[in-house]
Amino acid sequence: MGACGGALRLNGREARWGVEATAQIQRSLYPEGALILWRQAPFAPDEALIVDDLVEELRLALQVMGLTLGLLRLRRAHEAQAQELSQFNARKREILRTISHELRTPLATIEGFATTMLQDETMPAEVRVEFLQIVCDEAQRMRGMVDDVLSLSRQNAGRLTYDFQALPLPQLLQDAVDRLQLQAKSKGLSLELDVIDEVYCRLDPLRMMRVLINLLENAIKYTEAGGVHVSVWREDGWAYFSVRDTGIGIPQLHLPFVFERFYRVEDAGLGGEGLGLGLALAEGIVKDHGGQIRVESVEGEGASFIVSLKALDALGSGHLQ
Repeated sequence: MGACGGALRLNGREARWGVEATAQIQRSLYPEGALILWRQAPFAPDEALIVDDLVEELRLALQVMGLTLGLLRLRRAHEAQAQELSQFNARKREILRTISHELRTPLATIEGFATTMLQDETMPAEVRVEFLQIVCDEAQRMRGMVDDVLSLSRQNAGRLTYDFQALPLPQLLQDAVDRLQLQAKSKGLSLELDVIDEVYCRLDPLRMMRVLINLLENAIKYTEAGGVHVSVWREDGWAYFSVRDTGIGIPQLHLPFVFERFYRVEDAGLGGEGLGLGLALAEGIVKDHGGQIRVESVEGEGASFIVSLKALDALGSGHLQ
């Protein structure tokens, strides 16, 4: 047959012998390589047929190999999707369990006190008023949880509407502090506001009040001694406010996850009541205002939530990006 040779090129590596290329395979599906055969003298007709058959067999083999690799990739992708779906279903079951549990507690309280009032016709008026107040409080608690679920759903769908207004941020903070003052005093806690700078921001008062109430309620809930301190100041064109408590704090391990939906730090004693939606909703509202929220905490020493919002240069000036 005379002098002949060839080369095999796969994935950028080549084994070569001979001088002149005369045949080549190019794979259309997976063009990672080529097989090259050559010789100094031309191929005889019968030899060319053999080479053509070899080329065709190799081409088909490479196609089969490519299809096999493709099927393996699809199988791995399917397995990954199945695992994600399984995790999603498990998470959904946990969410439904949490919602059912959290709604059952106030419902049981309402049922118990309402039943007692219906059965005790001789109940003193002051006791009846006390029981009715408890029923109202539990109903409001349920309404808050339902509102959080609905608001977060609208937020995820991009359907949470805002009514932005140029407002003094310290006044909004004062209103929130006034609302929670009795709750703090009932636990023997102080609740103070420190206005370092007067600053205006473009806010939706109802949405931002929801953020403030959530932060203050959490601070009071997880603080047994000391108090909650709220500060507001301006720096480099931004308005800042912080809610700092002297409570049990948040373990460092859990800090990156506190703004996730339905996340509750139960192992650290922070599970308590609630669906784990408040901070996720608060983060979304703050971001929709063009701001940021972050948390700093040392376990056993309390926690601080810091919110930054774009400040207005003067009343009514500036704009929301």
